[in-house]
Amino acid sequence: MQVTSQRASAILYNYLSGNHFDKPFLLPANVCPVVPLSFMKAGVGFEFIDIDESHAMSTEKCLTAIEAGKYSGLVFVHAYGKKYDNKEFYRAVKSLDQNLCIIDDCCLCIPELVDSLPENVDLCLYSTGYAKFIELSYGGYASFRGVRSC
Repeated sequence: MQVTSQRASAILYNYLSGNHFDKPFLLPANVCPVVPLSFMKAGVGFEFIDIDESHAMSTEKCLTAIEAGKYSGLVFVHAYGKKYDNKEFYRAVKSLDQNLCIIDDCCLCIPELVDSLPENVDLCLYSTGYAKFIELSYGGYASFRGVRSC
């Protein structure tokens, strides 16, 4: 399913507040400041995790943290618009906890205007508009699995 809004952060907020997440999310240390603000406004906890030398979330540290079972999900940021191939990482995350929510933050990437999601991703966010790759007369759109609401 797809949804649009004035901003990608509004979609994120609606997704977080419209679903029951009783444990915090893992966020990479280099996430845009509007993301933790959206979590705070939605009343969903979060913890930061280190990034690796590629400026992406440290997958090893993330998997170790998830094994403890104290998280509702994670946000993976594709830094600087670089689209990472996370199939194996997301598969490993879901093998630890099938209910863990994976949010794929592609806000700086070239938008893929298809109604499909990468395997094991629950919400894939894109941002459009000023200083972005494309202007679609609204600020953000997302694809999400119908299991959760947006």
